[in-house]
Parts: sequence; structure tokens; C-alpha cells
Amino acid sequence: MPFWTSFWLTNIHFAIMLAGTIINLIFVYVLFLAWRESKYPRLAIRALGFLIFAVFLASYAVGDIAGFSLDLWQKLLKMAGLLLIAISFIIDPVQPPPESADTKMSPINKDQTKAPLVIAFLSGHIFCLFNLILFGLINLRIYLKYSKGLEKEFRNLLIGITVLFLAELAFFTGMFQGSSNVIISRITTDFGPVWIAYHIFSLIGFVFIAIYSWGYLRFKLVSQVMGAFIITSLFIYISVAFIYTSLLVRSMQKNFLENLRTNLQTFGYAVEQLKEKSLATTSLIASEKAIERALAGEDTEELSSLAQEQMVSSKVDFLAVVNSQGTVVARGEESEAVSDNLALNLVVKEALEGKSAVNIATREWVSTQQVLIESASPIATSGAVYSGHVIDNAFVDGLKETTGLDLTVYSGEVKSATTLTASDNVSRLTGIKQSSEVITKQVLEEGGVFLGLSSVFQNEYLSAFGPFKNIKGEILGMFFVGQPSAALFIAAQDSLITAFYSIIILAVITFIPAYLLAKFIEKHQV
Repeated sequence: MPFWTSFWLTNIHFAIMLAGTIINLIFVYVLFLAWRESKYPRLAIRALGFLIFAVFLASYAVGDIAGFSLDLWQKLLKMAGLLLIAISFIIDPVQPPPESADTKMSPINKDQTKAPLVIAFLSGHIFCLFNLILFGLINLRIYLKYSKGLEKEFRNLLIGITVLFLAELAFFTGMFQGSSNVIISRITTDFGPVWIAYHIFSLIGFVFIAIYSWGYLRFKLVSQVMGAFIITSLFIYISVAFIYTSLLVRSMQKNFLENLRTNLQTFGYAVEQLKEKSLATTSLIASEKAIERALAGEDTEELSSLAQEQMVSSKVDFLAVVNSQGTVVARGEESEAVSDNLALNLVVKEALEGKSAVNIATREWVSTQQVLIESASPIATSGAVYSGHVIDNAFVDGLKETTGLDLTVYSGEVKSATTLTASDNVSRLTGIKQSSEVITKQVLEEGGVFLGLSSVFQNEYLSAFGPFKNIKGEILGMFFVGQPSAALFIAAQDSLITAFYSIIILAVITFIPAYLLAKFIEKHQV
């Protein structure tokens, strides 16, 4: 999923969970007021349960992943809160309607509470399954109090808990992400359909709980003023935090990309150093007297032997000796592959005219394409030495050790060498064509540098693409430097957590003037 889509969905997750935290805390306050008037233990237990559930929502809001995975302590926290809520409703007797007041009614009708329980042996999902059962029990108990008793004011709370039960059902389904079944894995992945359903149901459930709480607070002027003041302030804080966070993340993305531009230049410098090394090596080989004598005497066997020796000692990837017409008379890598003519090769042509030259070029090799550094130097008598290096996986691996970044060399639009591996962490997926039309146009056609997010091997990367050219100025391919966008996502998560703590501090600070204002209005109301 594109980074910015994930970023805003994470923001939505943060906002919904934070809203749920605030709404549950308001409900805790309502329960506290009710307990202060009645002193019923069940209300204290219920308030504690919703308080623990609010703390869980706060921890889930700032979790490292906005998906379905939770740490053990979060699972225990959620289960403890729901368990206390369930107990508080179970021990709360159903108030019988007037027409059946003389009929003794048990707190829970056994016939109505029987529900088919499926024994699930789901390793790792037992907490979620237990929470789902607790939500079901809470929902059933509130339904009994609403439908069979006098507590008709539980209507909005019933709707809210019912919708939260559906959210928990979606959460339970989301625990199957990573399934070997492609369809299940796709719909349960983070930010997928089940994730979206969970957050929609959660938001709706929180709204109905808020409506239920407000129905009680509407008779409490102090609570109304405080609630309205704090909620308005929090809305402003959250909006400002999201705007600030998005601007901060955009700034971080820009810095990441500028660093990649610098590393792209470092890639270019490394290639230039390889070109200088290749040219120096070729010039040294061309100055060997033994090669001069063997070429002058047309001793092909001696030239072949010398070419192989020089190729090994000089550590070049290919080497050829050509005569004055450009015909290959000896090769170091393939002793029998002679008689082809290199007179039209750009660097060989320069060498036959008496000048050393170096170039970056591409060639078809077996079933793939290669990018190579080629150089040629004239031999004093006649002819030239042609040699160089292939920019291969070993070369980019060495650069990755220095920069810590992933690198790829493209021959045209085709990957010829890369540090990126397949899922087995061994295979290099070379030979694959780059598919972005924007990158192709901006880099290969216009010769510019692309900085931005791009899809690489089905993963999103912060990317820098730059072209490379031969000595004639023709664009032959491009270099890629990048790192997974997950690095930026982690930075974004850190900024959201910082924003969360700031909001909590501001909320605490806001509470004091809100309370004083509410008391002042209450004191001076007519």
C-alpha cells in the first residue's frame, strides 16, 4: 500500500482510538457520578472496567502497528476491562416492568442466555476469542435489561455495545492475517477490508456510547460545560497535531530523498573511480613488452597465454588484444573466441588512433544484460588492449555495506545488478523491466533525476533514480538508490506518539480552566 495512504489510515486509527479513549473516560465519569449518588458496588466495578478499557484504547492508539497485533500486556488489559464490565452487568438485576412486578424474575433468564459455544482451538487467538465472548455476554445482558426490564435509557448503550461487538468480531477475523489462503490474507491484511470494518464499527459504537453519556450529563451543567470545553479543545489539539505531523513527515520525506540524491552521487563517484581504475589497469597491460613482442610477431598462442595471465593478475572481468585493424587476436576469458572485430567499439576506436579511452557501456550476455566499464589503450607497436569490469551484484553489494542502502543498476529499463533479493533472500531478480512510465520518461528520456516513492519488487521504496551516459552522451541506463518506506513510516509513528503525549498533557492542563469556568457559570446562573 502506498506510504501516504498508510499514513492517513494510521492517523484515522489514531483518531478513532483516541476518540474512543475520551468517550470511555467520559462514560467512566458518568458512572462515577452515578456511584457517588447510589454507592452501588456494581457501578464502581463497571467504572473500573471502562477505565481499563479506555487505557487499552489509548495504548492501541499509539501502538507500533495500526493493525490487529497486540502485545501480551495489551491483550490482558483489554480482557481485564471487558471481564469487569461483564461482571458488573451480570450482578446488576433486571428491573421488572410494573405489570410483572409481583413475578419473581431471576437476574438472567437461563433459556435466553443459552447460546451455542464453538470450542475453538486457535493457538495465539485465545485472548481475542475470550474478548469476543465477553463482548457477547455484555451485549446480551444489556439487551435483557433493555427489553425485559425498565431500563429503556440503555437503548443507545445497547446499540453502541452491539456495534462494538461487531468491531470485535472484525478484530478476531483480522487475527488470521498471514493465512496461506490468498483471499483470507488479502482481506485481513493491515489497512484491508477487515481493518476498515473494525474501525468503522468502533467509531459508530463510540458515538452511541457518547450519546448515551450525554443523555445523562445534559442535566449536569458543570459536566456539560466541562465536557464541551474539553472535547472542543481536544478536537483542536488533534487537528493541529495531525496537520503538524503531516507537515513534519513531508519534511522528513524531503530530507530522506535529498540524502538519497547525495547517495546517488556517491554511486556515480564509485563508478567514476572504477573507470579510472580500469583505464590505469588497461594502460599498464598495454605497456607490457612481452605483449608488444608477441603482437608484432603474430604469436597468437603467446598472446593468448599472456592475456589469461594479465586478466588474472589485474583482476579484470574481460580482456582482449586487437591488431591494427581491430580484429581480436587473443582473449583472456575465452581463448577460442577470437577473430571478431572491435574496430567500431568506441574505446577501441580511440585506442587505434593512439589515445587511451574509457567508457560505460551495456551488452547482451548469455540470457541477461550487463553494464560494464570498458577501457582501451594503444600498444606501442600497433593494435590495442581492451579490458574492463562488469558492474555486477558484488559491486553493488560492496556499496551497500558502505551506505546501508539498496542499489540497482539498470541496462535501459532492465535490472542488470541489484542488492535486492527475492523472498528466499538469495535469488537476485535481475532481468526484470522497470515499469514506471514516470521514471522512464523523467530519467531515461529526459535525463533528469527522479526522487520519490516507487514500487520495487512489490515493495514501496523511497527512491532516487539517475541516468548514466556513454562518452557520446547517450543515455544507456540508470542507477537506483533507495530504502524501504517503512523507515519513514516508523518516523511518522514516532511523531504520532509524540503528538499523543502532547495531547494528553494539554488535556490535563485544559481540565483546570474548564472546571473553574463551569463552576463560575453554575454559581452565577439565574
